[in-house]
Amino acid sequence: MQQGQFFWYDVVTTDTKAAAKFYGAVVGWDSIDASTSGQNYALFTANGVPVAGLMPIPEQAKGMPPAWLGYIWADDVDAMCKRLEQEGGKVLRPPLERRRDQLA
Repeated sequence: MQQGQFFWYDVVTTDTKAAAKFYGAVVGWDSIDASTSGQNYALFTANGVPVAGLMPIPEQAKGMPPAWLGYIWADDVDAMCKRLEQEGGKVLRPPLERRRDQLA
């Protein structure tokens, strides 16, 4: 993966069942339950290959409208956040670091 490249997407919504039905009808995606204890989550798949995630709007973000979230690869997450803030952006959630072997 390259610095700054999007590598995953999630849709967050108030009605995950309706979203799964909508994306199934519109783009033909299936959804597979991938929930863990305490976290509802589904994978959208195309021909059996995961393409995006689906989850309820997190409790700390209640009131936000449904949205797509994109995850961007950074070789150095802390440096990327610092640069973002220097250029006028705001980090709303602490960075999450994952090794490449954890992304499969």
